[in-house]
Amino acid sequence: MSPASLSIRGKLLAAFGLIFILFLGLGGLSAFQLQVINGATRDIRDNWMPSVMALGDLKVVVSRERIRAARVIATEDPAQRAAALADQGQMRKDVEAAARSYEHRISSTEERARFDRFKAEYKAYADFMVPLLAGPAS
Repeated sequence: MSPASLSIRGKLLAAFGLIFILFLGLGGLSAFQLQVINGATRDIRDNWMPSVMALGDLKVVVSRERIRAARVIATEDPAQRAAALADQGQMRKDVEAAARSYEHRISSTEERARFDRFKAEYKAYADFMVPLLAGPAS
């Protein structure tokens, strides 16, 4: 049966049937793409965001630790210096805790390499600060 021999009703039914099948295919493709997007969103929610938040926490405690170290160095009063030194020591423990919190969230080798570099640089900084914090006021 050729399309020319079909009635108008038959041609319209065939055209609408074809459009319906195309819409079904497009709907199926859309549903598949939504699953792909949902998987990527889950990865961001479950892996990336906790890592970014842990890095933010680490950044904050490192900054606070450096501020406390500057306060220890700048303080001349022995009592205030001892209190600032204790506060700075607590901040160092907070840095270590934040680093441990982030470390178990590392998911790629590039991320691991960058974190290892941070740890080495932070250790160099901490070793450099030891004689400065001991300073002449002790």
